[in-house]
Amino acid sequence: MTLSRSADPAAPYERAHFENLLRRYPEIDAEALTTLLDFLADGPIIDLGHIKGDPTLAAITARVKQEHPARFRTTPIQHLRQWALLLIPFIAICWYVWDYGVH
Repeated sequence: MTLSRSADPAAPYERAHFENLLRRYPEIDAEALTTLLDFLADGPIIDLGHIKGDPTLAAITARVKQEHPARFRTTPIQHLRQWALLLIPFIAICWYVWDYGVH
């Protein structure tokens, strides 16, 4: 699901909207909860950092993540992608050193 932005496509996500949803949690409807979970899982890192910097919102964020753990789990495909990103450059460097050696 794509997070909605304001009318200007270059504008940042409305962090204040998500802060408001967190303050009202758990008294939010299912659609707002889905939007909030999407933001917490895939939102801009700077906005997530600002939210986690507020002690009140950080506690609520931890509660949301604890109550909805399936949304924040790493899938096997994500694990494979992470391993590939680590191993492919390592193998390429080893191959280069093997073929050309260090002179």
